[in-house]
Amino acid sequence: IPAVSHNVVMPIRELLIAMKMHSLPARGHVRHKMVKDLCDLYGLLWYSSRSIEDLIKELQKFVKRETIEQLKKTIDSGLLKESEALLGEPKGSIHTVLHALNDRLI
Repeated sequence: IPAVSHNVVMPIRELLIAMKMHSLPARGHVRHKMVKDLCDLYGLLWYSSRSIEDLIKELQKFVKRETIEQLKKTIDSGLLKESEALLGEPKGSIHTVLHALNDRLI
């Protein structure tokens, strides 16, 4: 971002995804932050120019099975519904993307 600085380093998409996967379960009961993290996670996955397979190859460097299991336990139907409504996405869209991620990461 040259307008800001020549020394700004942007993390790769896979690292941002991994960070969201780690942070969402750690939010505890701060619902609005969990919704935001899920919206961010969905956006990083769905709007990537790379295929889900390519993203997953790189994600495996940053995400352990335990992280995925914790994420699955944390995301409930209400959280999915809130996030989809906030983003204006069709019902089931976030679940579909996360299911594809889960199936390939484990």
